[in-house]
Order: sequence, then structure tokens, then C-alpha cells
Amino acid sequence: MAIGGNSAELKVNLVFDNSKAAAALQTSLSGLTRNTQNFNKNPIIAKNFTQPLGKITGSANEFTKSLEASNARVLAFGASAGAIFAVQKAMSELVKATISVEQALTDINVLLNASDKQFKKFSDGLFEVARKTGTAFGQVAESANEFARQGLSVEDTLKRTNAALALSKLGMMDSVNATESLTAALNTFKGEVTDAEVVVNKLAQVDAKFAVSSKDLAEAIKRTGASAQSASVSFEELLAAVTVTQERTARGGAVIGNAFKTIFTRIQRPEVLNQLEMVGVQVRNTSGQVLPAIQILKQYGAVYDKLTPALQSNTAQLIAGGRQINILKSLLPELASGTGKFDSALKVANETTTEATDRLKILTSTTQGTLNAVTANLTKTAAEIGSLSIKPAIDNILKGLNTITTLVGPSNFFGLGETIGKG
Repeated sequence: MAIGGNSAELKVNLVFDNSKAAAALQTSLSGLTRNTQNFNKNPIIAKNFTQPLGKITGSANEFTKSLEASNARVLAFGASAGAIFAVQKAMSELVKATISVEQALTDINVLLNASDKQFKKFSDGLFEVARKTGTAFGQVAESANEFARQGLSVEDTLKRTNAALALSKLGMMDSVNATESLTAALNTFKGEVTDAEVVVNKLAQVDAKFAVSSKDLAEAIKRTGASAQSASVSFEELLAAVTVTQERTARGGAVIGNAFKTIFTRIQRPEVLNQLEMVGVQVRNTSGQVLPAIQILKQYGAVYDKLTPALQSNTAQLIAGGRQINILKSLLPELASGTGKFDSALKVANETTTEATDRLKILTSTTQGTLNAVTANLTKTAAEIGSLSIKPAIDNILKGLNTITTLVGPSNFFGLGETIGKG
């Protein structure tokens, strides 16, 4: 190297000391060797790691078993509670059936005054009616009570009850309405129909053949039976007249019944009969007696279209009044026609046999009908079991309660309270 213009040559020898680095490396290698030797002496064992997992799995299984046991206890408790509730409900229903059936039968027997043997047969018959007609025993007993009030015998009461409940089922009426309608028909047309089943069969057959229901027929009979009888209208003629009018007007049995009540009452009036005679209607027979109302109306229907509008209006007003003219006009064409619906309905009503019984069997052969029959049987069984087992206990409890309530009555309250207070 040249310095300051003079050439000179400087030699530098560099010496590196790597002893420390070598010592550090040797130390590291020694440590690695020791770790290797330790690893060889103590290798990794799998079970040391899987064993804790096994313990966890075992604990989980124990937890699952505990949970299953808890669920089983809950289910067992629920089943026990359900069984207890079912027993309690069964006992409650048993008590209710025992009390209600006993009261209903006692109310009827007070009226019938039958012997024990007769009344046992009667009560069994009521349950049979409930089973056959698919009706609750309470409704059957209610109907039987009404017939018993009419002074009927045990046999007649049972027979009419069966007919009334059949009418209720076929006409989709409540038992009270069916009982009233059947009673009205039997009491009004005593000379013509004496069998309750015949009445129901006639209603059922006309119901099946024409666009009128047993309910409409029964309602009309109940409302107009007496006036129809006084106007010499037969039971079958009344059914046919109501049927024709219902098909033409669809006004319902109640409205039609009230209309015919007015018509049959007014057509017997002397002024009405005289006016009809003036327009060519024969209203009396050869002996001078007034003809039956249906015969008069048939003749009036035959001449109606030949009358002037003024006479038509005047005579119709005399017969039916202002509000019932439409009902009268709907009937007249069928009465005038010898082959009309009136004659067809009359023929059907006169040719009935066992239609109501046959239709009732079909209606009660369904699942609902079977269920109703089972319910009636269960009610009967519950009442019989309860009368033998629970009733005596209930009577004793109630008698005891009655005694207690008497002791704590107002007249004894203060003295009893003083005695208790001293004690």
C-alpha cells in the first residue's frame, strides 16, 4: 500500500479464535445425545395418551346410563300418575252414573208406582232403548218420564219411549220435541192410530219417498193435529198435505202446520161454506153434514182456475186468511189432480210396514252407533255396580254430613262454639 507518496508494504495477519464456538457446538451435540438416550430409555407409550380418553368415554357411558335411568323414573312416574288419574276419573264417573241413574229411575217410578220386579224389567228396557237408538240414557229417561206423566202403563210407557227415541233419531230431533210430536199424534188421532210404532213408520216412509223430513211432518202434526181432526182430516191425509206443501214451498213443518191450522179452522165457518157453495163447490153431503176439509178443498181446487180473479182472491182470503194464501195455493193444484203428489204421498202413508225399524238398524250399525251402544251398556253396568258398592257408602257419608250440618246450624252455633272454646 502506498502512503504519502512513499511506497511501503504493510502485511496484516488475521487469526480467528473458534474455540468458544466449537465448545458451544460440542455442548449442543452433547445435549442432543442425552435427549436421544433419554428417548430411547423412555419411549412414547400410546396407552399413556389413550387411557385418559377411555376414562372420559367410561364417564360418558355412566352419564348416559344415569340419564336413561332418570328418563325411566320420569316415565314410571308419569304412568303411575296417569293410572291414578284414570282410577280417580273412573270412580268419579261411577259415582255420577250411580246418582244420576238412580234419580232418573226414581222420578219415573214415582209416577208408575210399579213393583220392584216390574220396574227392574222397565229399567232394563230403558237401557235397551238407549242401546238400540244410540241415545244417551238421560234423554231416554226424560222421554219415559213424560209418557209416565200421561198415566200410561209400564208396557205402554216403554213402547212409546222406544218409538219417540226412534223418531228423534230418524228426524234428527231432540227427544223432548219427538216425545211431544208423538204424543200429539196419538192423542189427536186416537180412533185412527193407536200404535206409536205405526206413527213413526208412516213418518219414516213418507220421509224416505218425498222431499220432506220426519221432523217437518212431526212439527206440522203437533201444531195442526187438533184442527185437522175437527175438520175430519185423517192422519194420512194430513201427512200427504204437509208433504206436498213442503215440496212446493220449503217453508218448514212449523210454518206449514200453523197455516193448515188456520185453513182447517176457517173452512168450517158457515160464511165460508156458503161462499164456496155459491161458486159451485159442494160442501155438504146428501144428509146436510159438512164434508171433510180435504174433499172440500179438492172440489175448490178443481174450480179455482175457472173463477174470476176477484172470486179467486175473495174465496182464498175467506179460507186461508191474508197470511196463509200462498200455502193454500201451493196445495190446490195437487188436490185437483187425481194423479198428483198428494195421492202418491197418501198411498205411501197407507202402505207402511216396518220402515222406521229397518232404517234405524242401518243408522245404528255405524262406528258411532256402536260407540253409543257401548256407552249405554257401560252406564248400566256402572249404575248397577255403584248401587251395590258405592251407594251405601255415599248414603252413610251424606247422612253423617247432614247430622253435622244440623249440629252447626244457627240455633246451635253459639252454644257449640262456647263448648269448643271451653274445651
